[in-house]
Amino acid sequence: MVCPVLCPPIMLGGSFLSKHYGISDLIIGLWSGALVFTLFLVFIRWLDNRGIKFLFRKPLLLFLFFFLSYFPLYYFEYNIYYPKFWIFDEFLLGSIFGIITIISSEIFNNYLIKKNNGKVYFKFQKVIIPIVFLIIASLLIYLLQKILILS
Repeated sequence: MVCPVLCPPIMLGGSFLSKHYGISDLIIGLWSGALVFTLFLVFIRWLDNRGIKFLFRKPLLLFLFFFLSYFPLYYFEYNIYYPKFWIFDEFLLGSIFGIITIISSEIFNNYLIKKNNGKVYFKFQKVIIPIVFLIIASLLIYLLQKILILS
């Protein structure tokens, strides 16, 4: 099953590869934050299906997922120069955008299902909608960065 131990190697490998190809830290953070938050949601649903509940389960597991995912990136000095977007670390800011994107795609997906009498409009809707939202968010971040850098 999905566990927080899988996040650091995936994020480290993906982040270094993306950085090598010149992808912005905001966009890398967007996808990384979305990955970690999605894995957290899947893990919570898995625990719910097995009836495993304990005090402060969601905040504790959310912290655990993000700590185990982001601590290695900073421990191994992923962002040697720590690029900033205004006053924020680009990678962490992108991660926050990724979480917001996943939450908004989940809300939109639930709206579509509710509008269609509890049925999905097309196969794999629950997977495709978040990916489309992330692609749109990536394009918006890319365009905003180009505009802000040029001005």
